Amino acid sequence: RLDYPSLEIDVTKFEVMAVGDKDRVEALRVFNLGDMNCAAISIFLALAGSEEISHKLGFLMLDDPSQSLDRWQKERLVRVLQEVLEKKQLVVATMDAELGEMLENQITKRKIVWWLKDWSPEEGPVISRS
Repeated sequence: RLDYPSLEIDVTKFEVMAVGDKDRVEALRVFNLGDMNCAAISIFLALAGSEEISHKLGFLMLDDPSQSLDRWQKERLVRVLQEVLEKKQLVVATMDAELGEMLENQITKRKIVWWLKDWSPEEGPVISRS
């Protein structure tokens, strides 16, 4: 958010603080659901990208990371994921067509995109590769 561009995390108190130019408040007091989802995925990606904290596996899996995010937040998420790809492989599952198109069109790293469509109980999904 423009008014609270930074987060501070106190791991001993389990607090997440939203930090603005002139104030610092508990994130839950000022963040809406989309903001909280952005904060949560930001914290996850920061921890996953850390050499000291992260697991030693070379990949991350994200399931529907765009919940409650608006278009601007999705655009920023795609830019952050592009940075994550410098260190880790990434598997993203989403039903969000807008995010799927952003990932397909804006991620510049080598990628494979699978689309699962027209799911039926008898046949499962129709799978295509782009």
